[in-house]
Amino acid sequence: MRIVFLASSFPDESNKSRGIFNYRFVKQIIGRGHEVNTFFFRIWKPGRKLISSYVYDGVKVTQICLPFIPVDNYSILKINNWIQRFFGWRLIKNLVQSPDIIHSVYLTTNGPIGAYWAKRLNIPHIAQAIGSDVNSDLISMGKGTHFNKLMKTIDGIITNSKELERKIHCFYPFLVNIQTIYRGIHLDYAGKSKHENDKSTFNFLYLGGLAPYKRLQFGANTKGGITLMKAWEKKEKELHSLKAKLYYGGPESDKGLLNNWKNNLKYPDLIKTMGKIEPEEVKKYIADSDVIIIPSMEEGMPNLLLESQASGKTVIGSDAGGIPEVIIDRKTGFIFKKGDENELAALMVEAAKNRNEIEEMGKSAQERIFKFFNAANYSDKVLEFYSKIFIECVE
Repeated sequence: MRIVFLASSFPDESNKSRGIFNYRFVKQIIGRGHEVNTFFFRIWKPGRKLISSYVYDGVKVTQICLPFIPVDNYSILKINNWIQRFFGWRLIKNLVQSPDIIHSVYLTTNGPIGAYWAKRLNIPHIAQAIGSDVNSDLISMGKGTHFNKLMKTIDGIITNSKELERKIHCFYPFLVNIQTIYRGIHLDYAGKSKHENDKSTFNFLYLGGLAPYKRLQFGANTKGGITLMKAWEKKEKELHSLKAKLYYGGPESDKGLLNNWKNNLKYPDLIKTMGKIEPEEVKKYIADSDVIIIPSMEEGMPNLLLESQASGKTVIGSDAGGIPEVIIDRKTGFIFKKGDENELAALMVEAAKNRNEIEEMGKSAQERIFKFFNAANYSDKVLEFYSKIFIECVE
């Protein structure tokens, strides 16, 4: 099968972590004997060619640079989508040779582009939804007449959680070929924990940061960082007595908002601000933690959740997106209502008081991840979905 893969991002030698899940998927598909032609869009800047190719770990990637408007709002997003459709097709049409199917990643940007390309090539198109494209973008642009017409041309949609699948069905009940396929995690992820012998502190880890996310409905609290700050403040004295610490990382997590909050605490030394963490460092921070906190206000399927539980760690997660599809409450972790700082605060205290139970819960979480969320199965399930859509389109 010849596949055109329209990625939201893809690694190169200067940024090996960018679009890592796209790379892993393409690598698996190629390993199963299929031909993949990978494209992704970037904003044009002086010095960047409109179209260029590079090879990353045996995968040929075509990068298309276009004059997008660098403003983060939905009116501009529609203009940028038009730029992608109009100019993108003219740049790539001679590079695409008799593909069988198009697979686009990110429903509200690459989805319309993939639909347009597939229509011109008269082949099926599979769109992949990953999170904010459904949770925020569809609320603002999903009911537009033009976008509705584009959605009707999509032959199938892959989602990263059943909650995303449910939301898409609510917006577009006419779409019948929607399937949740978990991307999963590689099972060799787990690292050793320094707390196998060190019980002197109880470390919480949060890596969602405080990025403004101006286009998303919850802004800087999209990943729940502000909810966590409020929760910690409520139980600060008790957490201090339990020798708990909070390692706070992610985009914008070493700047004004967090520093101002930290400086007003009674025990500011319990908060360790880390700023943006490089992907290769995440494994170490997970290993050095007792409990990972994922208090997101919206989600698809957070990578940190799977990485943490694959490492045998207990996670306190909100009920956003696919988080409750992974965590069995009070068996493999804790679930609280998103935005509820009181419930989150109580769970943090409970976790710090029950260290042995937390360790056992982490072991149960790891067993569940190994059984149900193995990334090695992802590409085979996607190929099965391709075959189903391909047969239906031919019929």
